[in-house]
Amino acid sequence: MPRFSKLQHRAGPQVVAQLFLAAALPLFATLPAMGQPIETSPKWSAFPDLQLGHVKIGGNSLSAAWQDLSRGPMLRTVLFNPEPQPSDMNQFAFDEEKCTVDELLKAFEKVYPNYVHDLDETTGLIWLHPRDRAYDKILTQKVKVGPGAIALPMLDGILGWMAGNPTNIATLGIYRNIRGLAGSLSALDYPVDLPEGTFSVKEILNFCLAENPGDGFYISKWRQGATLVQNFLVQNLDLGYRNISVPSETAVFFWHATIGPTQGAFPNPGEILKALSSDDIAIKERARGYMQMNQAQESWATLIANAKTPQEILWTAVAEMSVHERSDETGSWLTSAGLSVENFHEKLNELLASTNSVNRGLQVLAAITEAKWYPSNPADLKHIMAKQPANEKEIAGVRYDLIRILRNSPGMRKELIALHPPWAGFSKAEIEALSQDNIFSLP
Repeated sequence: MPRFSKLQHRAGPQVVAQLFLAAALPLFATLPAMGQPIETSPKWSAFPDLQLGHVKIGGNSLSAAWQDLSRGPMLRTVLFNPEPQPSDMNQFAFDEEKCTVDELLKAFEKVYPNYVHDLDETTGLIWLHPRDRAYDKILTQKVKVGPGAIALPMLDGILGWMAGNPTNIATLGIYRNIRGLAGSLSALDYPVDLPEGTFSVKEILNFCLAENPGDGFYISKWRQGATLVQNFLVQNLDLGYRNISVPSETAVFFWHATIGPTQGAFPNPGEILKALSSDDIAIKERARGYMQMNQAQESWATLIANAKTPQEILWTAVAEMSVHERSDETGSWLTSAGLSVENFHEKLNELLASTNSVNRGLQVLAAITEAKWYPSNPADLKHIMAKQPANEKEIAGVRYDLIRILRNSPGMRKELIALHPPWAGFSKAEIEALSQDNIFSLP
């Protein structure tokens, strides 16, 4: 199995996943179908013709070359290698001042002629796979997705919830091998929306990367001791990140294909702030995906400096939390991006204290953001939550973010369930449903 060294702070651990698909009854029927995966964009068909700048990459094996090919130009790919170890140890070296995505991939395939690539035009995801294994024959096992698959954590909410007892058919199972900085595992649990229906495992993996362009997957067979396990490993590859002032060509293409045109060659801070605070959930999530690829400290500092209102400060903070921090951990990366804890508290308190100029839903989101990042004792948490009662209509614009936060916060769910009356338009049953694991089943 290749060792995937991670880049800088976001890429602390490695995660290896072996998926077993377990039968479960669908629940979540009370939750609205709010987020949906990216729709097919005709722009993705032009992705192979995208011009890249100077590309200098290499590797002494199939997997090493693929890692460099993915991370160098930040090219979102999946390497499907149905072998227990890299099947080709040829040396790959590529150094061109300008090239297209297609030219880069063809150079890779020239060195590793047993491999070809296919572009998924719904997500822009590129699969590299053996020439003798057609794309439509990869990971074809079917999974039934029930209602309520909203803002599921990728690792625990999808790969994890597929874990279970082996079945009598060829399935995938969950296996993890975590190394690196403690706590960074939560950064891999980015939110994923799945439509209701029956899909192949490959389609579900595509959905996982659809609006999260900062990652790829390595999928291979593996050995347990001397035994070759028949299921596959799914390992996450982090592509790293850049600064919003010098984004990669692939990141800009993602923005143009999924969000829209920009005034200049790439999104400026004002355009990013507008997208991060959009009323359109899909636009907001895609902008956060763009920030996965441009999350340097200088990027967040630039956004904070350009945020003019408490609302923009809040949406930037929530976006930052969506990119970096998803479990019940505390602390904020924003402090290193130029926003002190005191300043952040001050901006949140402006939202919490306002009675006229601030949308009630934003006040609710400010309260739960405050409680999530800076939790105190349960009595104080209940006090903060109880001060922000709101009905379903008032929180409609922030409901998706509340679901996303509560998905990853068992402790917060427990405290909110204990509130009387129910908090912020969520019934007790809805809050409890966010911890259920019966979205997936075998058809």
